[in-house]
Amino acid sequence: MARPVNILFPMADQLAPQFLPDYGHKVVRTPRLDEIASDSAIFDAHYTNSPMCVPARAGLLTGRLPSEVECFDSGCDYPFSTPTFAHYLRANGYATALAGKAHYIGADQLHGLEKRLTMDICPADNCWFGVWDDPDRQLPWFHNLKNVVTAGVAARSSQQDHDDDTAHAAVRWIYDRARSSDERPRSC
Repeated sequence: MARPVNILFPMADQLAPQFLPDYGHKVVRTPRLDEIASDSAIFDAHYTNSPMCVPARAGLLTGRLPSEVECFDSGCDYPFSTPTFAHYLRANGYATALAGKAHYIGADQLHGLEKRLTMDICPADNCWFGVWDDPDRQLPWFHNLKNVVTAGVAARSSQQDHDDDTAHAAVRWIYDRARSSDERPRSC
């Protein structure tokens, strides 16, 4: 019997395929993604079921419409009892881990995964809930274009630091798994 394959499931906010060289972009270079893609199954006709990140992730992870799991906006959680593909991978013997941003709202920061390698850069509480009775009101903590218009040169950002920590943690987890006696395939 063939050994199950390892699964790497990268998910990026705001990345359209036409900005990758494999889809014809002439300037952008992605050598690591190209290397991974050369030996991978590529899904090139995927459409999201929500324009907002949290409901889109909930739909993708559960295989259900976000409305079916009552995840309507980026301030909603969905029940920990709702199975995700991570639950199914674990049930089939996979070692599962999350590295990076997931923006899970609420107490369940795993949604079927057995390990989270880094903290999330997004808040996990309900502070992202909108004011539905006053939809035009901008909450004082919420970003607007002022931070873009008034931005200057920055040597680093919290997002860059988080990304660096995430990459290091993911590589370390894969390395440690390769050296361990646990023969389960990896899913990250």
